[in-house]
Amino acid sequence: MAYGKVESMKRKKSAAQTTLRLVKVPVQAYLEPAQAAELRALSERTRVPAQAYIREGLDVVLAKYRGK
Repeated sequence: MAYGKVESMKRKKSAAQTTLRLVKVPVQAYLEPAQAAELRALSERTRVPAQAYIREGLDVVLAKYRGK
């Protein structure tokens, strides 16, 4: 199979998927070793990316302190 055909067979992303990816800002955080291990285990068990859990947790904290 020619290289061009392989490239054309790859799944194309929709505009919405591309836009969502572009609006995320990279942030670095340092976790305690136990937190990192538990997060990694949860991610592997549920097959949900660790970043999704981190974003969800941040949303909870931001909602808690919003307006204070």
